[in-house]
Amino acid sequence: MQLSHPQAVTCASRLASVLELRLGAPLTDDEVSYLALHVARLVGEHHAAQ
Repeated sequence: MQLSHPQAVTCASRLASVLELRLGAPLTDDEVSYLALHVARLVGEHHAAQ
């Protein structure tokens, strides 16, 4: 993921930080990867729609 979608990974890390503050619990690396996957998918859909 880091090599193919570095911006999605960065965005997911930032989202994870916000979620951790809100939830009061850390996210696992797998959960952050899952977020990155969906961020990359959403960006891909957005670019395809343009």
